[in-house]
Amino acid sequence: MILMILYTKVQMSSENRVEVVETAAEKNVSSGPESLLLGNTADVLTAENTVDSENEGAPEDESEQNEDEDAILGPAEKMDMEKARKESHGLVVELDYVSENRISLHGTFGYMAFSLTSDENGVAKAMLENAVTLEELGGLTMGGTAYTDVLGGDGCALIVPGIRNEEIARRRRFLYIEETNEITGGIVAPDWMMEKAAAHDYSDAVTEEAYVRELAGQLASDHDSKLLYGPVVIPESNSNGYGFLAEDGEHLEDLWYGIWNRDLDIITKVQLFE
Repeated sequence: MILMILYTKVQMSSENRVEVVETAAEKNVSSGPESLLLGNTADVLTAENTVDSENEGAPEDESEQNEDEDAILGPAEKMDMEKARKESHGLVVELDYVSENRISLHGTFGYMAFSLTSDENGVAKAMLENAVTLEELGGLTMGGTAYTDVLGGDGCALIVPGIRNEEIARRRRFLYIEETNEITGGIVAPDWMMEKAAAHDYSDAVTEEAYVRELAGQLASDHDSKLLYGPVVIPESNSNGYGFLAEDGEHLEDLWYGIWNRDLDIITKVQLFE
């Protein structure tokens, strides 16, 4: 059955309008909730655009001869947090991975991962575990045909530059492992990335579109904040719990992570940068 997998990026304007920009990719998946998640994940793992008829016969880049090689691009450049936190976070920031104890996100500034805990008073806290620029891949593009797709995992990120560009004949795929701070990949077959990621818990942080306006309105009313991404279901939550990204200003340090209990109509604000 052919399903339309929608990627929704949400941005609130100053007039509390929600602007939704959607792109769609057709994917053959079986029915059921699990297959929907796997369908989204597979777009990152196996996205492979074939050459259009008018492009057939075009010369291949010399680097394309290295398919399936386990190329190590080396260590990722660490982010200078003192400098980065004072700079703009850009128009689009996305959550890549959401769980009860961990989140990851990315924007034009790079990729960041946080662990989530509570202090002795039960106040939710976030600790920055990793922050890299990913300049080795040419940086991260947040729009247009050069858009970089990032799928977060428990300690890793799968990265596909230019995933919306249908003119790319051979897809570049990369895997970033936080523990070793190494980037591997290149022009490799889809199976290569699936093998490399098999040891990690990865999942797509999909926005629950039906609740976007409700959450955005509550944020604007109760916190005078703007919704940047979400809400995303927190898998381990035994309540109607969602995670999201919001901002109180234009700088990176103005970003914060929120936990929304929709049943109790409660938003918990988690500061990412103290």
